[in-house]
Amino acid sequence: MTATGSQETDAATDSGGPDPSSEQAREADEREHLRLREEAAELGRLGEDLLGWFRDSLALLGTEARLFLATLLLVVALAAMVGLLIAGAWVFLGAAVVLLLVREGGLNPALATFLGAAVLTVTAVLVYAWIRRLAREMGFARTRAGWAALFRGDVRGDDRRAARAPQQKTDEKAEE
Repeated sequence: MTATGSQETDAATDSGGPDPSSEQAREADEREHLRLREEAAELGRLGEDLLGWFRDSLALLGTEARLFLATLLLVVALAAMVGLLIAGAWVFLGAAVVLLLVREGGLNPALATFLGAAVLTVTAVLVYAWIRRLAREMGFARTRAGWAALFRGDVRGDDRRAARAPQQKTDEKAEE
Protein backbone atom coordinates (compact mmCIF):
# COMPACT_ATOMS: atom_id res chain seq x y z
CA MET A 1 0.00 0.00 0.00
CA THR A 2 1.06 3.52 -0.54
CA ALA A 3 1.46 6.08 2.16
CA THR A 4 0.23 9.62 1.95
CA GLY A 5 2.59 12.61 1.98
CA SER A 6 2.04 13.32 5.69
CA GLN A 7 2.72 9.71 6.60
CA GLU A 8 6.03 9.81 4.65
CA THR A 9 7.03 12.99 6.48
CA ASP A 10 6.09 11.44 9.80
CA ALA A 11 8.04 8.32 8.94
CA ALA A 12 11.08 10.41 7.99
CA THR A 13 10.97 12.34 11.27
CA ASP A 14 10.33 9.17 13.26
CA SER A 15 13.40 7.46 11.79
CA GLY A 16 15.65 10.32 12.75
CA GLY A 17 16.09 12.20 9.40
CA PRO A 18 15.56 12.04 5.70
CA ASP A 19 15.71 8.72 3.93
CA PRO A 20 19.27 8.22 2.65
CA SER A 21 18.12 6.43 -0.50
CA SER A 22 15.80 9.28 -1.51
CA GLU A 23 18.60 11.77 -0.76
CA GLN A 24 20.93 9.81 -3.01
CA ALA A 25 18.28 9.61 -5.70
CA ARG A 26 17.76 13.38 -5.55
CA GLU A 27 21.53 13.99 -5.76
CA ALA A 28 21.75 11.58 -8.72
CA ASP A 29 18.89 13.42 -10.43
CA GLU A 30 20.62 16.76 -9.81
CA ARG A 31 23.91 15.40 -11.18
CA GLU A 32 22.10 14.03 -14.23
CA HIS A 33 20.32 17.35 -14.74
CA LEU A 34 23.63 19.23 -14.41
CA ARG A 35 25.30 16.82 -16.87
CA LEU A 36 22.49 17.32 -19.39
CA ARG A 37 22.79 21.09 -19.04
CA GLU A 38 26.56 20.90 -19.62
CA GLU A 39 26.05 18.69 -22.68
CA ALA A 40 23.43 21.09 -24.04
CA ALA A 41 25.85 23.97 -23.51
CA GLU A 42 28.58 21.98 -25.30
CA LEU A 43 26.22 21.30 -28.20
CA GLY A 44 25.40 25.01 -28.36
CA ARG A 45 29.12 25.88 -28.45
CA LEU A 46 29.66 23.20 -31.08
CA GLY A 47 26.84 24.67 -33.18
CA GLU A 48 28.38 28.15 -32.84
CA ASP A 49 31.77 26.75 -33.85
CA LEU A 50 30.22 24.99 -36.83
CA LEU A 51 28.43 28.15 -37.90
CA GLY A 52 31.68 30.12 -37.53
CA TRP A 53 33.55 27.53 -39.58
CA PHE A 54 30.86 27.64 -42.27
CA ARG A 55 30.96 31.46 -42.36
CA ASP A 56 34.78 31.44 -42.56
CA SER A 57 34.68 28.77 -45.30
CA LEU A 58 32.30 30.89 -47.37
CA ALA A 59 34.52 33.94 -46.92
CA LEU A 60 37.55 31.87 -47.96
CA LEU A 61 35.66 30.52 -50.98
CA GLY A 62 34.78 34.08 -52.03
CA THR A 63 38.36 35.24 -51.64
CA GLU A 64 39.72 32.26 -53.58
CA ALA A 65 37.12 32.78 -56.32
CA ARG A 66 38.18 36.41 -56.72
CA LEU A 67 41.84 35.35 -56.80
CA PHE A 68 41.02 32.65 -59.37
CA LEU A 69 39.20 35.13 -61.61
CA ALA A 70 42.01 37.68 -61.37
CA THR A 71 44.57 35.00 -62.22
CA LEU A 72 42.42 33.70 -65.08
CA LEU A 73 42.13 37.19 -66.54
CA LEU A 74 45.88 37.64 -66.26
CA VAL A 75 46.49 34.29 -67.98
CA VAL A 76 44.09 35.21 -70.81
CA ALA A 77 45.80 38.59 -71.24
CA LEU A 78 49.24 36.96 -71.28
CA ALA A 79 48.03 34.33 -73.79
CA ALA A 80 46.75 37.10 -76.06
CA MET A 81 50.08 38.90 -75.76
CA VAL A 82 51.98 35.70 -76.60
CA GLY A 83 49.69 35.18 -79.59
CA LEU A 84 50.43 38.68 -80.84
CA LEU A 85 54.16 38.16 -80.33
CA ILE A 86 54.05 34.89 -82.27
CA ALA A 87 52.05 36.55 -85.07
CA GLY A 88 54.59 39.35 -85.21
CA ALA A 89 57.43 36.85 -85.33
CA TRP A 90 55.73 35.07 -88.24
CA VAL A 91 55.35 38.34 -90.10
CA PHE A 92 59.02 39.21 -89.60
CA LEU A 93 60.10 35.72 -90.57
CA GLY A 94 57.99 36.00 -93.70
CA ALA A 95 59.54 39.39 -94.47
CA ALA A 96 63.03 37.97 -93.93
CA VAL A 97 62.32 35.10 -96.32
CA VAL A 98 60.98 37.55 -98.91
CA LEU A 99 64.12 39.71 -98.58
CA LEU A 100 66.29 36.64 -98.83
CA LEU A 101 64.50 35.52 -102.00
CA VAL A 102 64.87 38.98 -103.53
CA ARG A 103 68.51 39.48 -102.60
CA GLU A 104 69.97 36.02 -102.93
CA GLY A 105 67.50 34.31 -105.22
CA GLY A 106 67.18 37.11 -107.70
CA LEU A 107 63.39 36.93 -107.66
CA ASN A 108 61.14 39.83 -108.48
CA PRO A 109 60.09 41.55 -105.16
CA ALA A 110 56.42 41.20 -106.05
CA LEU A 111 56.79 37.46 -106.74
CA ALA A 112 58.80 36.94 -103.55
CA THR A 113 56.13 38.82 -101.55
CA PHE A 114 53.43 36.68 -103.14
CA LEU A 115 55.31 33.47 -102.27
CA GLY A 116 55.78 34.66 -98.67
CA ALA A 117 52.08 35.53 -98.36
CA ALA A 118 51.14 32.15 -99.86
CA VAL A 119 53.30 30.28 -97.31
CA LEU A 120 51.77 32.28 -94.44
CA THR A 121 48.25 31.65 -95.79
CA VAL A 122 48.84 27.91 -96.10
CA THR A 123 50.23 27.87 -92.56
CA ALA A 124 47.18 29.78 -91.30
CA VAL A 125 44.80 27.35 -93.03
CA LEU A 126 46.61 24.36 -91.52
CA VAL A 127 46.46 25.90 -88.05
CA TYR A 128 42.76 26.68 -88.56
CA ALA A 129 42.09 23.05 -89.52
CA TRP A 130 43.99 21.91 -86.43
CA ILE A 131 41.92 24.24 -84.23
CA ARG A 132 38.69 22.93 -85.78
CA ARG A 133 39.72 19.35 -85.07
CA LEU A 134 40.53 20.23 -81.47
CA ALA A 135 37.32 22.24 -81.07
CA ARG A 136 35.21 19.21 -81.98
CA GLU A 137 36.50 17.51 -78.85
CA MET A 138 35.50 20.52 -76.74
CA GLY A 139 31.79 19.90 -77.23
CA PHE A 140 31.58 17.80 -74.04
CA ALA A 141 29.45 15.29 -75.95
CA ARG A 142 29.67 12.60 -73.27
CA THR A 143 28.90 15.05 -70.47
CA ARG A 144 25.89 16.42 -72.34
CA ALA A 145 24.71 12.87 -73.05
CA GLY A 146 25.11 11.99 -69.38
CA TRP A 147 23.09 15.02 -68.28
CA ALA A 148 20.43 14.28 -70.87
CA ALA A 149 20.23 10.68 -69.69
CA LEU A 150 20.00 11.86 -66.10
CA PHE A 151 17.09 14.14 -66.86
CA ARG A 152 15.38 11.43 -68.91
CA GLY A 153 15.76 9.08 -65.99
CA ASP A 154 18.17 6.83 -67.93
CA VAL A 155 21.15 6.99 -65.60
CA ARG A 156 23.37 4.44 -67.32
CA GLY A 157 22.40 5.08 -70.91
CA ASP A 158 21.85 1.32 -71.41
CA ASP A 159 18.25 1.84 -72.46
CA ARG A 160 19.31 3.97 -75.41
CA ARG A 161 21.85 1.37 -76.52
CA ALA A 162 19.30 -1.41 -76.04
CA ALA A 163 16.76 0.50 -78.12
CA ARG A 164 19.31 0.93 -80.93
CA ALA A 165 20.44 -2.72 -80.92
CA PRO A 166 17.27 -4.19 -82.53
CA GLN A 167 17.34 -1.42 -85.14
CA GLN A 168 20.96 -2.19 -85.98
CA LYS A 169 20.16 -5.91 -86.32
CA THR A 170 17.26 -5.07 -88.62
CA ASP A 171 19.55 -2.84 -90.71
CA GLU A 172 22.16 -5.57 -90.94
CA LYS A 173 19.59 -8.12 -92.13
CA ALA A 174 18.28 -5.66 -94.72
CA GLU A 175 21.80 -5.19 -96.11
CA GLU A 176 22.24 -8.95 -96.61
